[in-house]
Amino acid sequence: MEHQTVFMFVLIATSPYLYAQTSNAPTGMFSTKTTYADSFGGNSELTSNFNNTMQLMKLRKEQCNPIQVNIVFRHATRYPSKKDFNNLKKLIDLQEHINNGNTNILKTWKSQFQNIEPKILADVGHKEMFLLGQRFSQYFPELFTLEHFLEEKIIFKSSNTSRTIQSAKLFREGLQSMMGNNEDEDSVDFGLEVLPVEDDVLLRFFDICERFTVTVEDNKTALYEVKEFGEGKEVQAVVDRLTQTLNVSSDFKLSSGHAKTVHTICAYERGLLGHSDWCSVLTQEDMLVMEYWADLKHYWRKSYGYEINYHMSCVLLQDIFSALDRAVTSKCDSSPVDVFWFGHAETLFPLLAILGLFNDTVKLRADNFDAQQNRLFRGGKLSPFAGNIAFVMYECEEFMVEVLLNEKPVTLPCCDSSLCLYATVKKCYSKWLNNCNFKHLCDMQYHVHSEL
Repeated sequence: MEHQTVFMFVLIATSPYLYAQTSNAPTGMFSTKTTYADSFGGNSELTSNFNNTMQLMKLRKEQCNPIQVNIVFRHATRYPSKKDFNNLKKLIDLQEHINNGNTNILKTWKSQFQNIEPKILADVGHKEMFLLGQRFSQYFPELFTLEHFLEEKIIFKSSNTSRTIQSAKLFREGLQSMMGNNEDEDSVDFGLEVLPVEDDVLLRFFDICERFTVTVEDNKTALYEVKEFGEGKEVQAVVDRLTQTLNVSSDFKLSSGHAKTVHTICAYERGLLGHSDWCSVLTQEDMLVMEYWADLKHYWRKSYGYEINYHMSCVLLQDIFSALDRAVTSKCDSSPVDVFWFGHAETLFPLLAILGLFNDTVKLRADNFDAQQNRLFRGGKLSPFAGNIAFVMYECEEFMVEVLLNEKPVTLPCCDSSLCLYATVKKCYSKWLNNCNFKHLCDMQYHVHSEL
């Protein structure tokens, strides 16, 4: 009876009443500005996925025992960045030149995000992480126990930002809310390790890898494809449609920058407030174009575009497998049963790439928008707010691993199914597990010729 009560609680907790509603916007993703529920297509789809994953876990446990879970998270939904706030000035300029009576409501629009600290976790993000904690607690109740907390077998690691630290705390609260012994929570040591900014090779390797900074981050030619698309026919068509829809004054030139800002504020208001009048002036085609423009940037700056983008995540990959190894080889039952990392989109994209997941056979470019409509690389699916990748170690007749991306099983390149022999998985990534020298990868002195 107690199990049924808990199960129903989570079904209620993942209902639309706890997530912002987004019915006023055309269907379309917002790349990395997509909320977790929207990455599934909405609240009902998220609930359905939870039920499917619960059934999968039940089947797994008929023949295997889960002995360890490692999860790398992106922080949950946050407020806009300082750059986003500054770009909102473009909308203020645009408002003065709108002449369409049907969109006059936009002439009086005011940002709801004024006087809010940039990038802090939003209320929607609080709920995302708390509910993720509850759902994972139900997938693996045998691992998420008060005993394991007290024995310090549950490890939390976070980058040194308020949004990741807060995400870790909320996830932990969600886990503990399902333990049925909440009066003991205050006595449990959280045990959160906040990694130092100047030496974070696990979660913010992109900040301290000189080769990445020089050849990609600060290289004006590295994002050539992004620049070309922004100046191309697809984005110009969005600009033209917006100009016509808003009936913009002839003496005002609406730019691609205005279009990007309209899409950005649509994403934030839709995700944080549940409604945005700016979304109403974007068509389905506009959404797809702007999503692709954003995905191009993430592809070339954070993922498969250049090898250094993801090679520099090898230390994190090693750390994950080191934890998995301890679960397999531990003789004294003292190894951690759960390890959680809380990072960023810049953490998740490279990790997915070094694993070889969601790699399109043809690179994303400025000139293949139409051909890439069914692409694998979609930021809103791979690294939405609160995005996560879990590595689950099972003890079956042999040790096996299953990877879940955003609570859905995925098949690694060297495997025939999502549940795969651990020995096979280790062999697949032996290049990085046996030879990851961050200094050699990232110090420019070892790389005379730029890869660009």
